[in-house]
Amino acid sequence: MEKKFFGVMLLLLFLFASEMNMVAKVEGARCRKPSKYFKGLCGSDKACTTACGQESWPAGRCIVGFRCECQRPC
Repeated sequence: MEKKFFGVMLLLLFLFASEMNMVAKVEGARCRKPSKYFKGLCGSDKACTTACGQESWPAGRCIVGFRCECQRPC
């Protein structure tokens, strides 16, 4: 009887714990494209963002230090 009670309590604990994480913060999708104007190795997100600004994209970031990727909300 005691094992059954413990099993039910454990099941309820998992149920309530999983319910607490049901609401997730959802952010909008990000559109991405390689920069046309950035030349050389990408070592600074600031330089990448500047190049992307010339292409009317508000943000940019270096991907693995090799290329500049422009980003904006879709």
